[in-house]
Amino acid sequence: MPDFTQIFPPELISDVLFFLNQKDCIECMSVCHRWFDLFPKYGMLLWNKLDVTPNSWERTTNAMLECLGPHVNHVSIDDQYTWSILQQLVHNKCTNIKILEINHHCNYHSLPLKNHEAFSSIMGIFSRTLTQLFIDFHPCSVSLTMLLDILPGLTHLSIKLSRHCQFDDFETQYTDKAHDKKSSKSNIVFLCLDSAFDFNTRIEPVLQRCPLLKYFLVSNFYSKRFVTSIPTCQLQTVLTLCPSTRYILWNTLIDQKKIEKEWISLSTKDHSIMDNNFSLSRGDIFKQNDDNGNSYREENDGTLQELAFSGENELWKLIPILTRSQNTLQRLHFSYMYAHQIKGVMRNLYFSRLKSLDLTSWRGNIMDEIDWLGCNLFGMHQQQLNHLMMDIDMDNITSDGEGRPIDCLNKTIEVVSNNLKKLEHLYLWSTYDINDDMCCSKLYLFSKNNSKLRRIGLSGIPISNDGLLELSKLSKLQTLILSEHSLFKHLTEDGFIAFSRRLKEQNTIQDLHLYCGHTNMVTNTVLEHLACVGSLETLHIGCNSVITDTGANIFGKSNIDCIKVKSSRNYNRNKKLLLYACCAVSKENPYVSFLNYFQFYFVL
Repeated sequence: MPDFTQIFPPELISDVLFFLNQKDCIECMSVCHRWFDLFPKYGMLLWNKLDVTPNSWERTTNAMLECLGPHVNHVSIDDQYTWSILQQLVHNKCTNIKILEINHHCNYHSLPLKNHEAFSSIMGIFSRTLTQLFIDFHPCSVSLTMLLDILPGLTHLSIKLSRHCQFDDFETQYTDKAHDKKSSKSNIVFLCLDSAFDFNTRIEPVLQRCPLLKYFLVSNFYSKRFVTSIPTCQLQTVLTLCPSTRYILWNTLIDQKKIEKEWISLSTKDHSIMDNNFSLSRGDIFKQNDDNGNSYREENDGTLQELAFSGENELWKLIPILTRSQNTLQRLHFSYMYAHQIKGVMRNLYFSRLKSLDLTSWRGNIMDEIDWLGCNLFGMHQQQLNHLMMDIDMDNITSDGEGRPIDCLNKTIEVVSNNLKKLEHLYLWSTYDINDDMCCSKLYLFSKNNSKLRRIGLSGIPISNDGLLELSKLSKLQTLILSEHSLFKHLTEDGFIAFSRRLKEQNTIQDLHLYCGHTNMVTNTVLEHLACVGSLETLHIGCNSVITDTGANIFGKSNIDCIKVKSSRNYNRNKKLLLYACCAVSKENPYVSFLNYFQFYFVL
């Protein structure tokens, strides 16, 4: 039988092998070990990442490791029996791991890996290659500084504690304190820790050994018994010990998963650049480019490029850091803040490179400061701000008379649209459950003033058929997210059909998310029209009892038609239908992927 790798071009072979999952790969290799030789030649990512779950280990994972053990460099363990899995990885010569993820490390009744010596010996086997270690639900029994000694090549370290366990970390506090001065410096550039770690005895000794640290995350630790946070004054300590730090997430859980994922990607890329440019000076490595492509050098140590902060009573302590960072800060996330507090701190600050602003979990009456937001905060940064996320807290707004909730929504939309005409991403979340028959009347301003908008998320904002049609007029719209119960109250099937037809004409929308308790106006007929939108790649629908297999099949078959007309290099642009709590659609439908609650929640 001729070798097909000698007949077909490498590009075609890569395209074909892309569709094989781990199970398919194992079955192929069990027939012919020639497949084993394809891995180093074509470098398929699917074959060098190993996902371990309780149901997959005994059968699938062992078989894969027998063939691919030496080539596996990324392992994700989602299992209670972490210790035995690590032993089997070593047994199968899977010792070239670069990235190790340990999730759900302990459950309610067991605390594995409490033996320091055993843990040190098993982890030491991976010390030659391991650069990224991520441990979730950690039982707080391993010294952080000991990890740095065992794994000197680490560049990324994330340790998050179990929310279900009582901690006695006196021993590890002592160990961390004992290591802080006599140990060598580490190569850590990304560090993520829980605030349950005592700052002085556990976090600070680690920071003293991380002169290259650039990304630092410390999130609120919470459990059923207590919530902990680290005082804001320690943030300056971080910048003093690690002057190269440019990205900080402090005492917040808002969007932590999203931010963490972005920073891991950025830090991996940064570290790769530093490896490829080891002869460059430190100043050259930290050289940046502005929006116009002009290079500039970061001016001073202790300045930030991105800050995510939560702490309503300690915002004033950020003034020195924010003042120093006026020429470097690009992204700013504030959560659980009152408008007047932000106004008091930022009234005299101008961030010349600020691109992204998040004001989430807003507190107080926004109408009291809406004019200041529009004229000052938004107005001062309108030339460069292209991303805005904003919560609109209307719990203190009356339902009648001047200052009604609907008036507040309209005013907010008007201020945002008129002052931020270069926006590309916009997310507006309303915290008030509107029960009247009023709809937002200012949505037309987006298509009038904000021609660059590509991604919009609206939650709890009542939309009429006309308002939905106005959103579809955005010439560059790629993603639209509509959610919460009150949103679809005024929409009809005809409104969604007209909306779908307009999307077909524009042919720019790629992702459409329809989540709320009143999506029943999205029917099989609407799905049929959405299937005709050529640019639409992913459709998310939640809490719908009207859609059936008939509609899902229509949308799925349009996916097959798309495959026929697209080249083989565009296989990743096929249509996908993702559903949550759509009871009338069969779980066996081959055209549908079903989301669980957490997947549904975190996609918003």
